[in-house]
Amino acid sequence: MSTENSIRLGLWVLCITAGVALVGCIALLILMFSRGVQDGLIESAVQSQLQSVQERRERLDAEALHVFVCGAGTPLNREMAQQCLAVVAGDTTLIFDAGARSVVRLLDMPEIDPGGIDAVFITHTHSDHIAGLGELNLISWIGGGRTEPLPVYGAPDVTDVVEGFNRAYSPDGDFRTDHHGEGIAPPQGRPMRPHPFEPGIEMQPVYESGEVSVEAMEVVHPPVRGAVGYRVRHRDRSIVISGDTDLSEDLLKASDGVDVLIHEGMLKDVVALMSRIAAQEGAERLANIFTDILNYHADLAELQDAIAERQIDIRLLLINHLVPQPNFIIERRIKAIFDDAPYRVKLARDRMRISLPLGSAQVEVYPTGD
Repeated sequence: MSTENSIRLGLWVLCITAGVALVGCIALLILMFSRGVQDGLIESAVQSQLQSVQERRERLDAEALHVFVCGAGTPLNREMAQQCLAVVAGDTTLIFDAGARSVVRLLDMPEIDPGGIDAVFITHTHSDHIAGLGELNLISWIGGGRTEPLPVYGAPDVTDVVEGFNRAYSPDGDFRTDHHGEGIAPPQGRPMRPHPFEPGIEMQPVYESGEVSVEAMEVVHPPVRGAVGYRVRHRDRSIVISGDTDLSEDLLKASDGVDVLIHEGMLKDVVALMSRIAAQEGAERLANIFTDILNYHADLAELQDAIAERQIDIRLLLINHLVPQPNFIIERRIKAIFDDAPYRVKLARDRMRISLPLGSAQVEVYPTGD
């Protein structure tokens, strides 16, 4: 066969192949726009998602103490949800704070059943810790089928917060019960119920359910009244949640011997630099805000020194509510501060999970909850 004929044959084969591929693509597009095929794809996707939820829940160690980060951010952080931690131990599910966007993160965590939330604990009533409380209550009630009021614990101000959210969501609740009926939206499950307590300078019990207990104490966050830190115990495992606080010797004392200390943190030298830069650029309001927040958060270098000097025994320090928001430079500075620490140090990230198996000293960290 001549070279010219070979070229012609090759072109014919190429055209036929392209034609077949084009016909196949057209057929696929026709099928994709077919309602029957679309319904099948939707059915497959929904089934897969529901099965994945069940599988994730079944894989979770039912006996361990688990901490899910449903919000690690601050009012200055646009990338993370605001403050929220979910603690799961056996059949008990507890939520600590409910900042803006945190409910979206909770819904990303199939291990947590909204209807299984037993109680909410508020560290203090700054907006980045309570803004999502109404939505949290809604998903627990409508999405989860709660039939009793949701208990919300905190210092005395929690009563005003809970009653305010109840009033704000009252018309919405009426509409949903009228629409779905009492079988889906039972009126008795709609409200939240405040459980205020007076925090002291030492941990005191505020909640107990089976083998899970929660204690609370006052921390240092002036001028906020009733800022609270919590200690959660489940048999032989325990955690402390600092909430927002400046360095507190009492809180560190209460943290001695726990597995995980979840503590807020700030690099004050960096924030002071940011304040000076903002002032130089004429952003006086921002400069003032940066200066103001320096006096009621914990500097990480000072926190590390205090833990070392007092020989506080912990296995993991989880840095939460970090200011400024983490990036490559900030992470390098934090690594340098804790380089010689005898405990592990991690930065809290949305969707992170920490698991503490019973009868063990093991601390398992899963960056995205898997």
